[in-house]
Amino acid sequence: MGFDLVGFSEATPGTGTNPVAVALNETLYGKSADELSITKKASFLLGIFYNALTTPNNCILRQPKQIDFASVKALLNTELNPEAGFMNLMAHPKALVPDEKLTAYSVNATDELTTIALMLGNGKLGKPDRVDHIIRGIVDQAVTAHTWTNGSVVWDQSLPKGIYDIIGMIGGTYKAAAPETVLARLVIPGYPEWRPGVPLHNMVADKTILNKGTQAPWAFWSKCGLKFSPKDGYPDVELLGTVANTDHVIQLALQKSGK
Repeated sequence: MGFDLVGFSEATPGTGTNPVAVALNETLYGKSADELSITKKASFLLGIFYNALTTPNNCILRQPKQIDFASVKALLNTELNPEAGFMNLMAHPKALVPDEKLTAYSVNATDELTTIALMLGNGKLGKPDRVDHIIRGIVDQAVTAHTWTNGSVVWDQSLPKGIYDIIGMIGGTYKAAAPETVLARLVIPGYPEWRPGVPLHNMVADKTILNKGTQAPWAFWSKCGLKFSPKDGYPDVELLGTVANTDHVIQLALQKSGK
């Protein structure tokens, strides 16, 4: 069980319909330029996020043995809440072809900064039956453009000893000049095979998340085997963005599942 967040990010993919390059430093999946290898482990599409600077139209996912799959949900950089660019398939995932390449295309009249993110898992995600804890952390890390960048999280809270399932995630990113898109995925101690993640909300002031974060479809999900124990360490993150944002907030919903 579980899911990954993978990203495609490019400064100038071209005008019209063009493939977007797989993010640099992608270590979970095989890749070649703009092609990502879909695995048996995570062959279901749980969501698509699409963003471009000014004129995104739609994005298209293409595999050789499937009909093209398009998402018309698109986020402008001036939008503050990433739900605007997210097609939610968490409860009704689309099956992909494992062991086959996937290419993500941007359809845009402007050649500009573009980000596409896919949630890939092995089954549907519902909602949790309860939430026991919410923890919040700060990441002060400059993002290397178009590259998954490691970031250490300084968590505000210490949890009692035990085992905790991660059942939701939201976050924020801040840039004084203008809103910018950033993705975050978790690096969970003891669970290197999964990197769950979400698009971050834009913050209006340093370390202040905007008001719609808990309404995001990824704010809470059912237990799916993503867990950690404080004695083994807390999760850190990898960040993917188009510019060098430096201030980020991560918030996790947790359910205690063991001693």
